[in-house]
Amino acid sequence: QQGLHQSQMFGDTHAEARLYLWLGILYQQQSQLAQAYNHLQQSATSFASVGDTAHQAKALNRLAYVARLQRSYTASQHAVDQALTLLANDDAERSFSYFVKGVIAFDHGDWANAVEQFQRSIQWIEPLGDQRTLARRLRNLGPALRALGRYDEAIACYTRAIALFEAVYDPVQQAVTRMNLGVVYLMSEQPTQALAQFTPAEPVFREVHDRLHLAMLQTNQGIAYRLLQEWAQAE
Repeated sequence: QQGLHQSQMFGDTHAEARLYLWLGILYQQQSQLAQAYNHLQQSATSFASVGDTAHQAKALNRLAYVARLQRSYTASQHAVDQALTLLANDDAERSFSYFVKGVIAFDHGDWANAVEQFQRSIQWIEPLGDQRTLARRLRNLGPALRALGRYDEAIACYTRAIALFEAVYDPVQQAVTRMNLGVVYLMSEQPTQALAQFTPAEPVFREVHDRLHLAMLQTNQGIAYRLLQEWAQAE
């Protein structure tokens, strides 16, 4: 915010646009979605005014994602489509556009389209060597595959993501992914394998005081024990 004030004082529109972008992302991470949307919209407008279409597209991509979080799907689709028209055919930022299209499709229950868009996003990410983002995209793909009943492919996605989160040392995201993998095992009636994923995730959620994911995990553990007819544990 101090940097934004300085850039405005000196009339540095390009710096101002960048700072609006980063503030928008920070507000989004704090779930202050209205603030995030306003800042990202201003960022896109400022980048457009200085002719920086590549960064304008990046701001529009993030704007599209925030609009999706607000369930403003028309605005989200419009922003991501505009971003794609601005991006060069070889710009890796297109990976985020396809990710946004994937989550919109997923929210609408269009599982096959979601799979297609997530796979396109992954194809852009893989050559970049960004293991953390690749792991996240694989985890995005998993639920769409699961919804289509393509359990083996979903398991392979989650297993690879878990290994990548291990490589970049991100234990929290790894634990979330283990829980997701366990859910696939539950749906394919493999409760023992599910528990093998849930067990190492539990202490991670406790350590970081992530009560929401811990509650979700315990619910799934209860289902697994119920399937194994271990009634006391399930209860």
